Amino acid sequence: MSKQAIYLFSGDQPDGAISKGLKDADCEIAQVKSVSEALGAIHQAGDNALLVAEVQAGAIALLSLLKERRGTLPATILYDKESGDVQTAIKALQLGVREYLLSTDSEAHRELSARLMAERINSQPRSARLSQSDPARYAATSPSWAAATGELRWDPATYLLQSGQDYVRLSPIEGRIFDLLYTRQGRVVSVAELIEHALMKSGVDEREGAKLLRPHLVRLRSKLEKHPDLSRRIVNMRGSGYMLL
Repeated sequence: MSKQAIYLFSGDQPDGAISKGLKDADCEIAQVKSVSEALGAIHQAGDNALLVAEVQAGAIALLSLLKERRGTLPATILYDKESGDVQTAIKALQLGVREYLLSTDSEAHRELSARLMAERINSQPRSARLSQSDPARYAATSPSWAAATGELRWDPATYLLQSGQDYVRLSPIEGRIFDLLYTRQGRVVSVAELIEHALMKSGVDEREGAKLLRPHLVRLRSKLEKHPDLSRRIVNMRGSGYMLL
C-alpha cells in the first residue's frame, strides 16, 4: 500500500522543507486547507496515513476532534509557523503529539524530521502506530516529557520545560543545548559537543563556535533564572565545558 501524508496548511503553500522530507520518503501528499477537509481525507486514507498539521490552520481543533471521535490520533507532525504560544505546545503534549516542529528550526531539521517520521511510521504495524499516538501508553517508552528530580520536567520534542506550575519555552538551539546538558546531568559537556549538537555544525573552529554558542547560553540562563527551581543550574566549568547541576 502506498504511503500517504495529509497536509493541513495555511497560507499559499505547505512548508517546502517538510514537503521535501515527505516526498523523499515516497509519500503521496494530499493538501487540505480546512479542518473539515482534513477529517474527510483522514477517514478515506485510514490508518496508513501520516497527518501533518499547521497550528495556524486549526491543527489543535482537528486533533481534539480526532481524539474525541477515535480515541487516538494518527501519526502526526505538528508544525508551528509562529513558535510563540507556550499554551499550544502544552495542549499538543496533552493530546499526545510527539513530533512538534517550529518555524525557527532549520530547513534541514524540518526536512529530516518529516522524512524519518514518514519512514518510521510506515514501517510499523498498525498496533504500534496507534500506541505511539496514545500518550498514556507511549509515555512508558518515550524519552519525551521525561521527569527529572523534584518538579522539573522536560520535553525535547516541543522544547518545553515545566517547573512546578510554571512553563518555560526554549528556542530550538536553546532546547538542544538544554537537552544535551540534561541527558548528561552532573557531568561536564564539552564546548565542542555543544557546538555540534546545538548549532548542528561540524568542523567549526572551537573558538568561533564558542562565540556563536555564547548568546544562546546567555538567553537560556536568563530564562531559567526567572524560575527559582531552575536558576543557577547551568555552570561554566572553566576550560572544560558546561554542566547542569
